[in-house]
Amino acid sequence: MSLKKIIIASLLSLTSLTLLSACGNSLKKTSQSKNEKTEQLSPNVKDKGTSKTKNTLNGGTIQTAPKVSSSSKQVATTKPSSSSESVADKEAQNKKIVTEFFADYLTFNTSTMPAYQRAENMLKLSNEKVVNYLMPNVLANGNNVRESINYTQSYISPIIIKNSSQAQYQYDVTVEYKTSIAGNDNQTKEMYSLSLQNGKVSVIKKDVTWIWNPSTKSYQ
Repeated sequence: MSLKKIIIASLLSLTSLTLLSACGNSLKKTSQSKNEKTEQLSPNVKDKGTSKTKNTLNGGTIQTAPKVSSSSKQVATTKPSSSSESVADKEAQNKKIVTEFFADYLTFNTSTMPAYQRAENMLKLSNEKVVNYLMPNVLANGNNVRESINYTQSYISPIIIKNSSQAQYQYDVTVEYKTSIAGNDNQTKEMYSLSLQNGKVSVIKKDVTWIWNPSTKSYQ
């Protein structure tokens, strides 16, 4: 082999090695680039102290829906409304007031309970308008009011209190009482409509009065 051929062969070998080295570096860089791109797309970084998860994509940030911790999964229990209980309690209290009011008005002995005292007792559960309607001029005359004769009055049966169909806290009341004057008894039955406000009888009206007839043994 001539010297010229040997030199040419050596140059070809160096060229091949250079090309192979360049290809290897290119493949290595391509592999590194792919790995870096994969690393940019895949990792999830969770912020400490928050429930937000960040997805890093080409330098941008996408907010995903917050994760619900186990402690926040508790379902809030709502207690049943107490409004119905409050209305029932209010109705019971009102009917108690009505009962006490009519007890002051209809059950008494004039020898021990003057009219003005009854009126003052009724004022604790009503107003002047109501008292003046049921006992005219008593409040105006005060201690000077005296019954001309002594008599007693008492219930024959418990009073009947029904809720009015007109409005809430309005009532239809039926009372039946006996009046004893000098040994003679008279029976009376009356019906009232009334309403309460702020724990007192605010409006009252006598609707019907029946008088007991002993001969027919019925109210007329």
